[in-house]
Amino acid sequence: MLLEHLPLLEIHRALYAQPRGPERFRSYLAALTGGGDDLALPLTALNPMGKQHLLSAAEAWLAAGAEETVKKALAEAATRVADLPGRLRLGLVLADDVAGGWTNRFTTDFAHRFESAALYQRDFAVALLWASEAPSAGHARSEVLLAVARAHWEREHGAAKTLGACLAQEHHALRFAGLAPKPPPPAALLGAADAPTLFACLYGDAAAESLGYPKLGLAAAL
Repeated sequence: MLLEHLPLLEIHRALYAQPRGPERFRSYLAALTGGGDDLALPLTALNPMGKQHLLSAAEAWLAAGAEETVKKALAEAATRVADLPGRLRLGLVLADDVAGGWTNRFTTDFAHRFESAALYQRDFAVALLWASEAPSAGHARSEVLLAVARAHWEREHGAAKTLGACLAQEHHALRFAGLAPKPPPPAALLGAADAPTLFACLYGDAAAESLGYPKLGLAAAL
């Protein structure tokens, strides 16, 4: 698999340096589509009308060397996926979980992990960062490796629909990134595909309750 770095944080900084308003939104759409009818860059998780904290966050991640970390992580991953077909163009995207009216942390994270088929079909992948997180080169590296592994898993196995498939994908990605998975939920729940069970098991009771789903009394599996 050929891996290509997309330096997206500079686009974040340029957007958030503009005053909030129609002109900034038009700039976002131009970056997103390249003036065409399809995605030109995988910026769908970005909050184009974000406030000042997002400019500060983008600058902090850049100052922490996040884009250089992406290059190094992709070079590392490339040696491990060289025998796989296809290509992947990957960049960092900053999601707004601080003051983003249209960003729910749990649904955005779920879509990022398990509903990225439209990006993969266009050879895109995203390493998702959050505005509330302290910038860290190590964290950026992990997110890059996780994103590469998730894309490979879905291309080989298809989109994860059940709890068991979601966890199989995530455990594969964690191993690829050198991270340890958390204990799984009870085996009797692994065939579940309904949103209440998925969110309660993957993210825990606080997430389930925030979305209006029943609590199951389980620790988050992610």
